[in-house]
Amino acid sequence: PRDVTAAVSRVPGVSSVEVKLGVMSTEQRQQLQTDLRGGAPAREIPFARPDSLTQVLAVASGKGGVGKSTVTVNLALAMAQRGRKVGILDADIYGHSVPAMLGVADERPTQVEEMIMPVPAQGMSVISIGMLKPRREQVVAWRGPMLDRALVQMLSDVFWGDLDVLLLDLPPG
Repeated sequence: PRDVTAAVSRVPGVSSVEVKLGVMSTEQRQQLQTDLRGGAPAREIPFARPDSLTQVLAVASGKGGVGKSTVTVNLALAMAQRGRKVGILDADIYGHSVPAMLGVADERPTQVEEMIMPVPAQGMSVISIGMLKPRREQVVAWRGPMLDRALVQMLSDVFWGDLDVLLLDLPPG
């Protein structure tokens, strides 16, 4: 609070500063979330529910080009070969290579009513940011909140069915 008071006091035209610290109530937090969504209802992510039996595994690294997609695909194939129902969400906006690794780079998901149907590949369900772009070569420049909204949409709007495991291939960072 002192640093904030000192910094704001240096702003021309500010004559006094009062800093109050507190905790938001559940209602205030929910209202803020609604306001940040522009009034849109919250999207339900089925895998985030406490009663979900789907295991969600994220493959991540702070650096690109270290084999995240290769690890994701190999884990998924090994689990599928052992009879598990597997889904892969390729969320790597920089190098969405999972579809190419699985031989479905030219496939596009279909839409049924409000749900996106993932592409079947080698006994698994696959969706990739690259599959949702109008053109494969189009560059996606999503950061922060835009990327977050895209991931939430892919988790909530894709009809994954009854999965045992969902693997997330995340972008670097």
